[in-house]
Amino acid sequence: SISDKGHSFLSIMVSFLVVTRVHIANQRYMESRKLLSDIMKSCRELAQHTVTFTRYEQSLMAKTWRADVARRTCSLLRTVVVVLEHDSYGSHVWQVPELSKDEKQALLHSLGLADERSPLVLAMFLRTSIAAHVENLSTPLDVNQELQLLDDTSDFIAAYHGLMKLITTPFPFPLMQMNRLLLFVWVFTLPFALNATVEKVLPLC
Repeated sequence: SISDKGHSFLSIMVSFLVVTRVHIANQRYMESRKLLSDIMKSCRELAQHTVTFTRYEQSLMAKTWRADVARRTCSLLRTVVVVLEHDSYGSHVWQVPELSKDEKQALLHSLGLADERSPLVLAMFLRTSIAAHVENLSTPLDVNQELQLLDDTSDFIAAYHGLMKLITTPFPFPLMQMNRLLLFVWVFTLPFALNATVEKVLPLC
């Protein structure tokens, strides 16, 4: 048996490290939840702004342009989900059925299996599609309206970069190593500390 005084002091350190790790994990979870919410919000705002700004355009070319922007927006969101689920399901972006044949070929040709960069390429395609309003609308968008659509796309990419930062940045290794070591020592020496306490109590019984 060993004295329980050192074990009691060690329990304070272990508690501090465990609480710190849980706090960091909770912060990362809440930040990733907010970023994912920002991504979905940007997609909704982009689709709604596209419809609102061109609600009086009823030509076939205008409808086709709106449908193309909406499809590319949904495909971009679907692509981000595939990237986030890659470690769990092993699926690749070029397997997303919402992507067109040209988009799949462009991703495979330029990126290969580097799925994490696929949303950046698709965002460029989306910006190109937004800029094509000059060719598809009888009355092109106002500069401020076009900038609003591009800002929604930029907000999407900013949130995506935030998610990638969380995914590629692990827990601080010294904190994890110290936490595991002290927790192992604390659990391993717990019976010896309890034995010393029991030896003090038994004579009184």
